Amino acid sequence: MRKLMTAAMLLLPIAAFAADGPLTGPSTWTWNAKESKTAGEAPKSNVLKVTKDDGTNLAWSMTSVDAKGKTRKMSWSGAYDGKERPAKGGGAAAFTKGNDGSTKVAFKEKDGSTGEETCTVSSDKKKMTCKGTMKSKDGKSADYTDVYDRS
Repeated sequence: MRKLMTAAMLLLPIAAFAADGPLTGPSTWTWNAKESKTAGEAPKSNVLKVTKDDGTNLAWSMTSVDAKGKTRKMSWSGAYDGKERPAKGGGAAAFTKGNDGSTKVAFKEKDGSTGEETCTVSSDKKKMTCKGTMKSKDGKSADYTDVYDRS
């Protein structure tokens, strides 16, 4: 389950960047450990850099340091069209917009684990909250909430 949690921490939060409309220009987001509720071992840090979000297309990169100090980098780019695309650094994800202004993402990892998440950005665009469920390849599921602060 720890590996699954790490995968989710990397793939899922990026869905929120188009929530409630595109953000203006590039942005950097830092994981808020105090406000987040993980289903496994929490990372030391997660920093997400959005390089493009025009409401139709998204491009981002993320650097995560796990509890043991191992760094993992990922990046993804594509449209909000629900089509699965690979993430450089592992896994794949598909992004869509909800009717309520949220962004939804479905993901899967190479090991067969999957997940779904819904993310929203606060009205002042300074906080992002992502709530989701992960399933390991053996069917175990875990719920989580990730909170990010815009820096």
